[in-house]
Amino acid sequence: MKTLDAYMKLPYKMEIVPDTEEGGYVVSFPELPGCLTCADTLEQAVINGEDAKREWITAAMEEGIDIPEPVSLDDYSGQFKLRIPKSLHHALATHAKEEGIIFDLLTNPKEILVDENDWVKGIRVVKMELGEPDASGRRRPVEIPGSEYEIDVDTVIMSLGTSPNPLISSTTIGLDINKRKCIIADEETGKTSKDGVYAGGDAVTGAATVILAMGAGKAAAKGIDEFLKNK
Repeated sequence: MKTLDAYMKLPYKMEIVPDTEEGGYVVSFPELPGCLTCADTLEQAVINGEDAKREWITAAMEEGIDIPEPVSLDDYSGQFKLRIPKSLHHALATHAKEEGIIFDLLTNPKEILVDENDWVKGIRVVKMELGEPDASGRRRPVEIPGSEYEIDVDTVIMSLGTSPNPLISSTTIGLDINKRKCIIADEETGKTSKDGVYAGGDAVTGAATVILAMGAGKAAAKGIDEFLKNK
């Protein structure tokens, strides 16, 4: 019999559909009967789905129940398979296209290119692929030799890391943090325990999505505006 980690690496199909009655999303694995869960957001749905899959497989192994395997392993890249309703997929794709957004997955920046005036003119990137599983079962991205290429850009926004810099809390008296070293801030306004200081994004929530960080930024901007008007 395979180990738990071996089963977790198999490409089980994850299906996520909106819950029209209760709201949020329902997650299921068609190849694992009865394996389902729910969540309020798509991001949490993926996390809850992986947890539910692990618990289902663990329970089946303990009870000696036969565990179905995916029908085909052909062309498996190591990524989970996610299916969302066509209407939702179409909406996401349409909005991204309208905003001129291109998703270059498994692509890593190597160098920011500048012109003779030191203005950004492009970025050199390299394609990545998932390497062999490590001790934890995770397949970390590795570079594909000879796959470098350049992208013409005039602005680069750095979005690196998923945890707050400890220097912020250790050098800012009166700024409260939680047990994960994240800054404690009001969800609606971004207001922290220190008067006049507002925060949002990964520094508050820990690792999350760019969309959530953008929302937190807008909330904090509104909070800062109200703070300044009332001074």
